[in-house]
Amino acid sequence: MSRAGFLSLLQEQKLGLFVSLPRNDAELARAAIAGGADGLKVHINVSHAASGTSFGPLAAERTALDSIVEAAGGRPVGIVPGAEQMASREDMRGLSRIGIDFCDAYAHLMPAWMLLMRDEVDMAVLVALGPEHDTRQAGAVCSGPAGPPLAADGIEASIIRHDGYGQPLSALDVLMYRQLCAEAQMPVMVPTQRAITPKDVSAIANCGAAALLIGAVVTGRDAGSIEEATRRFRAAIDAL
Repeated sequence: MSRAGFLSLLQEQKLGLFVSLPRNDAELARAAIAGGADGLKVHINVSHAASGTSFGPLAAERTALDSIVEAAGGRPVGIVPGAEQMASREDMRGLSRIGIDFCDAYAHLMPAWMLLMRDEVDMAVLVALGPEHDTRQAGAVCSGPAGPPLAADGIEASIIRHDGYGQPLSALDVLMYRQLCAEAQMPVMVPTQRAITPKDVSAIANCGAAALLIGAVVTGRDAGSIEEATRRFRAAIDAL
């Protein structure tokens, strides 16, 4: 795919379904695709709180990432390129060559130069806003149709505090997602930091979100549970 292809998919779907893999493992990627995922997300350079997994640098994860992109079969694959330790410019160019279609990192950890790489990599940029960020900041990174020089292509609504992971989706959560979507006026991806269920899918869609990103909190960590959970969310989205 490509940056343009990924963004077109978000605009065309009533609600895209992406799966965040708890490990960089092609078997898990195939399970998510078999369950009906529209795309995948992987990680490098981070310790992931929800999955309990530590992901190494690109050099250590590259073979697995190649296999995952192949398993995706042309569907978009995104990456969290790091946290306190972040991918380098050369890493980002390498990820683009592998076939990674979008990157996604917390706003306060993403280096500004990642918003300025469109001439170097064919990769969309999503900025994750966390519980410490003001949702009104979403409008500041909106790229619009043409896009200013310093802008993102979308938002990940990672607004739940770690001590709230795995708790039921609340009315306040939904109102905050709706506010963020209204402020952003650009694609917003909602991750399952809460224990979102297929019955919650319509509420997420009605917020104006472009995609739901399901991860370890709701998928589990093995191929069987990932495929089953993805299939249930796929059915709920298709029924909208």
